[in-house]
Amino acid sequence: MAGRRHTPLAPGRIMMSDLVRIADWRGAIDGLPETAAVILRDYDAPSRDTLAQQMAAHCRQRGVAFLVAGDARLAQRLGAGFHCPSYLITRRPQFLASGFSTAAVHNLRQMVQAAQMGFGTVLLSPAFETVSHPDAPAWGAVRFSGLARAGQQMGLQVFALGGIDDARWRRLKEAHDTLSGFAAISYFRPANGL
Repeated sequence: MAGRRHTPLAPGRIMMSDLVRIADWRGAIDGLPETAAVILRDYDAPSRDTLAQQMAAHCRQRGVAFLVAGDARLAQRLGAGFHCPSYLITRRPQFLASGFSTAAVHNLRQMVQAAQMGFGTVLLSPAFETVSHPDAPAWGAVRFSGLARAGQQMGLQVFALGGIDDARWRRLKEAHDTLSGFAAISYFRPANGL
């Protein structure tokens, strides 16, 4: 599979699911533009297959792209995209042979690996301090932008992930035009008025 590029996502926003922080995931998806995507992240959700089916159907109704994190077989059964956690990039590259896929990356080495394995889109994190991984050191705007530029030079679409809010997104986007968009969890809660 090395060297094969997968269909990239349209630039924009990616909502990462989290049943605790976004209990009303349907409402959150309803607020997304059609250029957005949703990644089912809830690895430990009871009846994850059923949740994936429901989310996939809702995303289809809204015209929003849908990906399943960490389970290529489930993604394939649903006709969904696949989101590859960073630890699987080289150990289990059997992501979908067709369709679209993304990879989670946390450093330059993982970006190189993702590019070599044929991923066209990466979610680079953590840009800023994040609730999801409170002990992980954040890159900060300057170092993050340098990594994003390196990914862009490799031909990758780079999405920012980690602690994204409107002010931080503007800061990243205005400083460097290297990002294709951002991914987040709390940003997409329906209470935010999206």
